[in-house]
Amino acid sequence: MKLLVTGISGLLGKQVRHLLTFLPQITSTFVVRHHPVADNELYWDFQKPLPEGLKFDALLHMASVIDYTPQSSVLHKNTLPAISLLDAVKRNDSNVYFTSTASIHGQHFPWAIDSPVEPADDYAFSKLVCERIFQALPERVCIFRLNGIYGFQNSSHLGINRAIYQALVSKKKPELFGEGAQLRNYISDISAAQWILHEVLQKERKSKIVYMAGSETLSIKSWLKTIAEILLEDDTIDIYPGRDNLDVLVHASHSPVQMPSFSDYLKKLRKQYENMLLF
Repeated sequence: MKLLVTGISGLLGKQVRHLLTFLPQITSTFVVRHHPVADNELYWDFQKPLPEGLKFDALLHMASVIDYTPQSSVLHKNTLPAISLLDAVKRNDSNVYFTSTASIHGQHFPWAIDSPVEPADDYAFSKLVCERIFQALPERVCIFRLNGIYGFQNSSHLGINRAIYQALVSKKKPELFGEGAQLRNYISDISAAQWILHEVLQKERKSKIVYMAGSETLSIKSWLKTIAEILLEDDTIDIYPGRDNLDVLVHASHSPVQMPSFSDYLKKLRKQYENMLLF
């Protein structure tokens, strides 16, 4: 299978690229925005049309601009590339695998296949528009609707990743604003990547929507205390006044992968980081 992949510089994309090295049955071309490019990379500015001679059996589109600020250009930046990619997909008669967001359901919790669709911000709306663009291809589109993905990333938009990064790198205690009783069922970057590639390997000519979430449902406070316990060996966190939000949960589809616990994930991450420091 020849797979065209976008978004490999992100948290999820890095894990997908790593896992693809263990799948010799897939020949991957990675779309990048930088020069120079490696032999298996393709430079594209995400604005102009893709090369007409480009050949691939499937597209995995993960590239996205995440911006929740009012009056941002996120709608323009996310939807225009989808239109160009759609043209290339049509020329190749290929399957599409697209990472969307479960937040297209807005305030209708829990997010699930039968929840009303009412995006509350431009980012979620841009993802919904991209879904509609790719759904113009009957029986060839697999859409992944995710919420939070945790991993080793100094993220500005997901507090759990910032807490992981700062605890591991700077030995800084996680910070909690409010009581932290609200629930989340985040998924790890590794589990999400494994789930996506499982679907790609099926090569199905079947349109479907997959809701992705982790196997654990924890309060925000519990997520942060676990970070402190595993990465700092002290489960105390810094707590400040703040406003608690609602529970944000995803009613996940059946997972084809075995997911580690959050604590086991952090133990492995800590060991990898410590081994890296030895070199």
